Amino acid sequence: MSKKSIYGNQTYMDFEFKFNTFPVYFALLPMSYVLPTLYIVCYTIVVFMEHYLRRKEFIVNSQIFLVVSMAHIVVSYIML
Repeated sequence: MSKKSIYGNQTYMDFEFKFNTFPVYFALLPMSYVLPTLYIVCYTIVVFMEHYLRRKEFIVNSQIFLVVSMAHIVVSYIML
């Protein structure tokens, strides 16, 4: 392995980022399913909280609901 530094190397100094490339589109692909998933999870939480605040009773087991909701959010974040 060479111990050369990239500091001052003209090849690295002339680098230009191009947005219209395959790796960029491939990196943005998860957004097509992460955003709808987050919307659905957040909407479910809002409906759950509205129902709880109106009637002061849980329609589902709150601990299980919390775990499932957090799992969706964490897995969506990891997939990014």
